[in-house]
Amino acid sequence: MLSNVKNKEEIIENNPALVHHIYGYFQQAYPREDSSRMIDFKKSQRIEIFKSNLRYVIRHNEDPSTTFKLKVNKFSDWTDEERDRIRSKLYIESLNHDQPIESRGDTVPPEYDWTNQTRVPGAVTPIKNQHHCGSCYAFGFVGALEKTYAEIYKESGPLSPQQIIDCSGQGGCDGGSFIASFSYLTRNQYKLNLEKDYPQPPDAAQKQKCQKSDG
Repeated sequence: MLSNVKNKEEIIENNPALVHHIYGYFQQAYPREDSSRMIDFKKSQRIEIFKSNLRYVIRHNEDPSTTFKLKVNKFSDWTDEERDRIRSKLYIESLNHDQPIESRGDTVPPEYDWTNQTRVPGAVTPIKNQHHCGSCYAFGFVGALEKTYAEIYKESGPLSPQQIIDCSGQGGCDGGSFIASFSYLTRNQYKLNLEKDYPQPPDAAQKQKCQKSDG
């Protein structure tokens, strides 16, 4: 395995023309949507960043101890600093709770794979893209609900994080919390639209006026 990784990395390192060719395909697959958060690098520097990230993906995917796979995506020519710019927002809301959360005393297993614990195909939905919107709270909250939805209704269907962003009265693209999201869902009588019925806006990455929230 190690020699395989080494060979692949050497091919990437010693063939700049190949890397340029791959980067050209990358640019076609992921045209630049928003460069406002990016540092003004020369193209040659972008290619070096891309090459470094590509080697990281190869090394990770060839490691038999990992439990997931990586692939090239729109952030593959971004630096750590640039990625930090879209995940550095924090919204904190003070909430009062009438009842404390009590532990049930259950024994927690060292690991748990949700994909193997459902009778409904597709109950664990694909990864979503929050773009440049600081809305991880909405995507995480909705992701936690999707398996329960699938088990109850015996069908899979990605739910709408955009409804949480627009309608829950939180920070929109400036952050929020699971607790406030659940509080909104309770007020809305546990009604949450499917993603296809309440999608992200065409230019994504923004809060918009609350549309329908009937679920």
